[in-house]
Amino acid sequence: YSTPGCTFTSNTIVANDGDGIWAGNPDSGSMSVVNCIVAFNDGPAVALSATYPADIAFECVCSFGNAGGDTLPGTTATCIYEDPLFCDVGSGDYTLASDSPCAPGGACGPVGALAVGCTESPVAPVSWGRLKSVLGR
Repeated sequence: YSTPGCTFTSNTIVANDGDGIWAGNPDSGSMSVVNCIVAFNDGPAVALSATYPADIAFECVCSFGNAGGDTLPGTTATCIYEDPLFCDVGSGDYTLASDSPCAPGGACGPVGALAVGCTESPVAPVSWGRLKSVLGR
């Protein structure tokens, strides 16, 4: 839930049973979301009530893998629509891999609430032939 005039800065909003961010206050005003990750939520990255004025500014926000969509409704600047490469989603470790697009060193600097916690992304590209040889097929 959000109130107009508020700013979300450096948050990691992940794995919610519903929306990542829900803006429902019908009062006039604006909202800013800066250097946040909104990923892998069961609803959309951002949902607005029918009466929300939709004056939202997104800057350096990573939106990815949200079941209801990754669209950021409002003004966007330098947003990232790539996998944030968390260290271990299965165990709830949402620190970032060193090669994450949200890690320090990118156009936005560090994005999200947590720092780099593992040295490389947990998933590496592999050819189908290599995978079959590992599986013994």
